[in-house]
Amino acid sequence: MTTSTHARRKTAAGRAQHQYQKHPRKNFKTPVVEFNPRFKTVKVFSDGSCLRNPGGPGGYGIVFQFRGEEREFSDGFHSTTNNRMEMMGALIALERLKFSCNVILHSDSQYLKNGMTLWMKGWKQNGWITADKKPVKNVDLWKRLDLAASRHNVRWNWEKGHAGHRENEICDRLAKIAAYAAADTPHKKDAGFLV
Repeated sequence: MTTSTHARRKTAAGRAQHQYQKHPRKNFKTPVVEFNPRFKTVKVFSDGSCLRNPGGPGGYGIVFQFRGEEREFSDGFHSTTNNRMEMMGALIALERLKFSCNVILHSDSQYLKNGMTLWMKGWKQNGWITADKKPVKNVDLWKRLDLAASRHNVRWNWEKGHAGHRENEICDRLAKIAAYAAADTPHKKDAGFLV
């Protein structure tokens, strides 16, 4: 390695370190969640869809995996948003678990993962106000998710959507089918979206 190459690498490393110090919020790490060895461990995959975002029909799809078995669930609403359906999929999955479990929850929604792992604590401390001093959007679902997750040990995993992950593709298909079905049911409204 030449001296100039070494100097360039050292300078680049210094810039990277300086950027980290200047913008520490970009380098958050997801908190590690310890699993209880006495609890059952369940894998959950969820996805949401909204055909015309915002305000169009939407749905969510869920896949549960436990001890070699797989179960699928889905539902939809006439008027909603894609973020609300992403949240609803995870929420319903956690609420359907009858006993406290270790949950590995996979979603392609950064909004959901970051909300649950990075932002939730601050929102609660600030009375459900964001760092920008605005009310938290979808607060009804965030509060329900917080309560549902508190019963379990949840590891929130982000997966890139539409990248060939089998379970994510199943959830996406279930969510879209539920969204199309909800288009014909105007009485089935997402009450939180209408608030």
